[in-house]
Amino acid sequence: MISKQAQIAKSKLVKEVIDPSVSLAEERSGWDDYASTLPLAQGVKSQAENIAGVECLWLYDEQIVDDKLLVYAHGGGLVVGSITTHRAFVSFLAKAIGRKILMVGYGLLPEHDFSKPMADITDVYSALIDDKHFDPKQIYIAGDSSGAGAALSSLVHLRDLGRKLPSGFIALSGAFDVSLQGVTMKTNDHNDPVLSLNVLRHWQKQYFEGKIDLNHPHISPLFSSLDNLPEMFLIAGGDEVWLDDSVRLARLVRQSGGTAHLKIFDKMWHVFQMDTALPESHLNMKQIKSFLDNGIVES
Repeated sequence: MISKQAQIAKSKLVKEVIDPSVSLAEERSGWDDYASTLPLAQGVKSQAENIAGVECLWLYDEQIVDDKLLVYAHGGGLVVGSITTHRAFVSFLAKAIGRKILMVGYGLLPEHDFSKPMADITDVYSALIDDKHFDPKQIYIAGDSSGAGAALSSLVHLRDLGRKLPSGFIALSGAFDVSLQGVTMKTNDHNDPVLSLNVLRHWQKQYFEGKIDLNHPHISPLFSSLDNLPEMFLIAGGDEVWLDDSVRLARLVRQSGGTAHLKIFDKMWHVFQMDTALPESHLNMKQIKSFLDNGIVES
């Protein structure tokens, strides 16, 4: 059952609409300006670093001394969002899991090629291994929404390059199919308090349709070969339009012989974990820690 706190938070959410009067630059700066005022979790420090030509941000509790690492790709439809928009949330995640997190500030569309987010995550991971001498076994890759999609695309690409892969993959409300074929795009369209199929179709048409193959694995990793990938933990909200992307990915990974844990939070919305005060967010962060530490997803 959804908590009372989540019910109250959900009632205050505003469903996204298409507003042609707001430019992409204004949308980006507005989100950045707001998020820059949010404090980091207590005791968590941040440090910017350029890695492989990509602006990144380290987030870590000062008490952490080992090299266990989570590489994180932020969401935002690959056209908005940044290290700044997600830094506060990711700092709480770093505190909860007791690991360093490296946020990857990948290049956004449309000013970059559609494969740029995947390529930047790939390059940062490779530099961690080759230049900073991190052990792949100590690394997990994660992301939310479209960032999770780009992170999964990078895993597929790393596998195809013959690189050593990280120990696992974590996705929060992953968006893995730019063609929007998931059944919950329609069945949850009226339930989702944040996103709508109409807005996502506008996003698809503006940035992807007619420019690329919507099923290209660099942008829609759900249509990749999914064999020989690390163990996955996929989390989604029961009311979100993107729900079926996680359901389909879990099924396809299992059919390919891999391991995919799937947790669906009833009545919750897209990347609900960004509201770090919710009991559901606390529970999910504990589950993520359990997956990272023991490979077990607790109920």
